[in-house]
Amino acid sequence: MKSHTVFFDHAFLPDGWRKNVRITVSGNRIASVETDANPAAGERVAGIALPGIPNVPCHSFQRAMAGLAERRGPANESFWTGREIMYRFLDRLTPDDVEAITAFAYMEMLERGFTAVGEFHYLHHAPDGSPYADIGEMAARIAGHVADIVKGVPGAVERDRRISIARPNLDWEGVIRESLDPELVKRRLQITQDREACSMCGKLCAVKISRMG
Repeated sequence: MKSHTVFFDHAFLPDGWRKNVRITVSGNRIASVETDANPAAGERVAGIALPGIPNVPCHSFQRAMAGLAERRGPANESFWTGREIMYRFLDRLTPDDVEAITAFAYMEMLERGFTAVGEFHYLHHAPDGSPYADIGEMAARIAGHVADIVKGVPGAVERDRRISIARPNLDWEGVIRESLDPELVKRRLQITQDREACSMCGKLCAVKISRMG
């Protein structure tokens, strides 16, 4: 089984903060942790290392509606006016949409250190309100990508890693190549015409702002 090592100046371990920590990963699991180690062996990672964070509860489909309900609109808005926006958004989602959104959201969570998810969803019917032939259709789609990774399906986690590297580097060819829906990415890029920012955030793209700064 393939293994690699990473080195951190500081890491939070079960016994507290430790310096010069080398972690060996074998496959998808931590094989060993050494403290007061020599940084010569292993890839040096900037920053600190923390244990994986759980995301509970998670509504993965909401990742695709980011930005639709965060700004105050007309007067007399409430929690429920935001929900109405969400319901209109949900009216358009199919199982294929939710599966693609979930894979994207879980990839982003992995990038940011989330290693466990408690998925809470309430999408049990088709956009027209009729139940799916399989009552567990949506749940199966949400769990599908995660199951591929857990089962060790060749290329599942590697694909997430490749696209997670391509996105902050604004490597759009890499994003298109690894995307679940390459044609959708191409259409979004044609709309924005800005290769120095992500198609979702536009002028507010954190990557673009940090590069300018």
